[in-house]
Amino acid sequence: MNGTEVVTTVPLQTYFAERVAAMNAGIPNNQIKDASLTYTLGGTANGKPGWYDRSNLNLAPRVAVAYAPDSTDNFFDRILGKGSVVRGSFAMVYDQYGSDMVFNIDQSGSPGLASSVTQPVNTNFTTSQRYPTLPALPAAAQGGFPFTPPTITGGFDEGVGVVSNLKAPYSLVFNANYAKPLPGKMTLELGYAARLYHRGLVQQDLISL
Repeated sequence: MNGTEVVTTVPLQTYFAERVAAMNAGIPNNQIKDASLTYTLGGTANGKPGWYDRSNLNLAPRVAVAYAPDSTDNFFDRILGKGSVVRGSFAMVYDQYGSDMVFNIDQSGSPGLASSVTQPVNTNFTTSQRYPTLPALPAAAQGGFPFTPPTITGGFDEGVGVVSNLKAPYSLVFNANYAKPLPGKMTLELGYAARLYHRGLVQQDLISL
């Protein structure tokens, strides 16, 4: 991240938990301890924790089996049929989400690193300034860290950040297949495939203040 990794001073999981408790107690969110997110520089380049901890225990087992009865007149041959085959497999796979997350955070905003300003007169074209006498842009917000956006006391606020207890999303993928030759040089094949997704990521969350 070249020393420009921005993290919140309060973990987002704590930030959301405070709002749930305030909601249950009937306390306006703008009156709780951490009413606004405060951003600061993080990551190894700044000698501080990054977005989330590294995980070295993401084991991803895979197993596959196949069975075809022999030509003898046994139990499996009578049940499955001669020339048939049964296959099955299972895999646990993890998402590679780090680089995509960096891109999405970069597109969503850079608190404390970038600001946007607009022309104060640019909607009414009958009275707007013409070249070369455009009005001066308003002053940009002061940057630097720690950076705390203004607290919104009504409506919706949107914060950008990553929870520090983030765990890698993973999927359980499995399939089963049965194939059997039929008369007339035909083949019957039945299959089932499934994917169970766990710990999916939420890209953004609106917080009512």
